[in-house]
Amino acid sequence: MVKKTIIYSICHFISISIVYSQTLNDVSYVNYSIFPQANFDTKNGNTTPNKIELNVSTPPIQIGKHIKLINSFYYQTTQFNYSSAFTERNIFPKALHDIRYNPTLIIQLHKNWEIIAIPRVLLRTDFQHSLSGDDFFPSGVVVLAYAIKGNQNFKIGLGVIPIDNDFSRNAIYPLTLLLYNSRKVKIEILYPRANFIYKYSQNFEFGLFSMVEGTIFHVSPFNIDNQTTDYFRTFHWVVATAASHRIYKKIFAHLKVGYSPSQNIELLDKNFNALENQNYRLNPSLYVRAGISLRIDN
Repeated sequence: MVKKTIIYSICHFISISIVYSQTLNDVSYVNYSIFPQANFDTKNGNTTPNKIELNVSTPPIQIGKHIKLINSFYYQTTQFNYSSAFTERNIFPKALHDIRYNPTLIIQLHKNWEIIAIPRVLLRTDFQHSLSGDDFFPSGVVVLAYAIKGNQNFKIGLGVIPIDNDFSRNAIYPLTLLLYNSRKVKIEILYPRANFIYKYSQNFEFGLFSMVEGTIFHVSPFNIDNQTTDYFRTFHWVVATAASHRIYKKIFAHLKVGYSPSQNIELLDKNFNALENQNYRLNPSLYVRAGISLRIDN
């Protein structure tokens, strides 16, 4: 457990749990991703997780002189598609849903300093039971960001997730932020992803992409080896090449192809403790994601 906590803390420390850059540039997007035939490490069979995600965000709304509000609504569904050789396929959830409301407040303290605050409301469930408070997970982010020499395209920051329900229940993690955007290069390090992009032209860009993502879902309870599962935790780390191409005015198509060196499924009881002797770690697999977005200027 201590080892997992350290790993999750590192994942958070090198990133930041906000939609800051994504929201300001790609106000709306839809993506489809797949992990083809990820084999279980110590179990027979495999699973092919595939995800559809949709995000719609408002452009920044000015509130007074020093505050901007961005409303973001996000939905993701994950289908697992277990193989017939996987004996638990009839009791494991086949589809999980992640719905989020992310209001982002950007408070300008000084021409070089700003606070980014995001109180998040998360609904994570399999929709196979009546919804209750157990399906809702609070989360929040507070970050102090600094624009280097007043350059709004070069920012660093430090912050904290005062309450997190991605990797652990109601955990607290420190955060860092790095945003750099020039005529030819864009670097974004922000939870749950990092982008290193070269802008070949106004219509085409390419680079490297990395993502660390953990999610806890409340599921309809099921028993396995005389233990009851109430929560289902997923984790994956992805490293991929990325390319984006303008297909019409402000609409961009995106493609990411890469590798997932670490994936895991964990079963948790009602107290968020992992069930004993249940190992559903997945072997490394390929990763593909394709999507389109509506992009606006900062």
